[in-house]
Amino acid sequence: MIGPGELAKRLAGLALNIDECRIEVGSVPTVGYYDGAPRPTGTISLIGGHDVGRGENVDWTPEDQAAFRDAVQDKVPIGSTTVGDLTQRLEGDLVAHHRAAIEAAAIDLALRQAGSNPFVVAGLPAKPVTFCWSIGHDLATTAGGLLQAVRATLEAEPGARFKLDVPAEGWPESMWSELATIGRVRTVDFKRQGSPGSVALAHQYLPEAWLEDPPLEALEDDSEQSHAWADRVAVDGYVTRVADLAVLPFRPTAINVKAPRMGGPLEALRCIDLCCQSGWACYIGGMFEVGPGRLQARVLASLFSSSQWNDLAPIRVCDSDPYPPSPLPMSSGFRGFGEATVMAD
Repeated sequence: MIGPGELAKRLAGLALNIDECRIEVGSVPTVGYYDGAPRPTGTISLIGGHDVGRGENVDWTPEDQAAFRDAVQDKVPIGSTTVGDLTQRLEGDLVAHHRAAIEAAAIDLALRQAGSNPFVVAGLPAKPVTFCWSIGHDLATTAGGLLQAVRATLEAEPGARFKLDVPAEGWPESMWSELATIGRVRTVDFKRQGSPGSVALAHQYLPEAWLEDPPLEALEDDSEQSHAWADRVAVDGYVTRVADLAVLPFRPTAINVKAPRMGGPLEALRCIDLCCQSGWACYIGGMFEVGPGRLQARVLASLFSSSQWNDLAPIRVCDSDPYPPSPLPMSSGFRGFGEATVMAD
């Protein structure tokens, strides 16, 4: 049994052989994506012999997905290497989430070629993944309002818990009161905007919820009011690599770890390792992945944050899709990073 830091080292040391690189871009219909449009997608496939490793690019627009395809196509070296060497070659040449897609595909391919998976490498069991349902502005608008979206989800899945995006203008006190009465909110995400007063209201009515990415103005506020919620601060957008945690002008209590934002699963594992050393909680966040990226993120959560309220709910393709209950069952009987390829006996 090993920890996240050692797992990062072992995955980086995996050998892989790449014969071909393919990139496909397209779109997938989903519920709650921007203005009801399909979710643009990009998948990189690294092919070695009979094995294929896949990674997902999380760019938000068709134009950005096309730019990913053009930027990455000639960056992947063909031949024998290791996951770590490949990652080092890409450092500085590509934006973080493009590197993350390649690194995830490399880990997937290397594990398939080795006949293994992260659970086997770490010597840890696959644990069910606890998750919450994320409601952003677009989903709330589609449902006719935030409270309507929350209640519709609870009607379909009475055990649901929520992560809610707070708009820059905040909510009236009556909204916070309603949410407190419902009693199912686990995280409120300010996205580094809003006011100290909005953060204080959130903590007043939802004292057990994580206050994710409060505005810097609120974090720098040294008033007695801000001290009341200081131990509920979680960070996401403030952290794009492990080194950022050392220079934050405040001390968080929890970290929302997102591999695409950090440049790949290896840096995400290093971040989880620092959380373990520092006594911080961590949970795994998604970036609206609709392919292998979602499965790979759940593997990280299953390994190291299975009981936290991970932001990894299943993506619903149409309104008739069910709301699966939390936690999601996980299996360790596959080869690769996260795709359900069954291991041979």
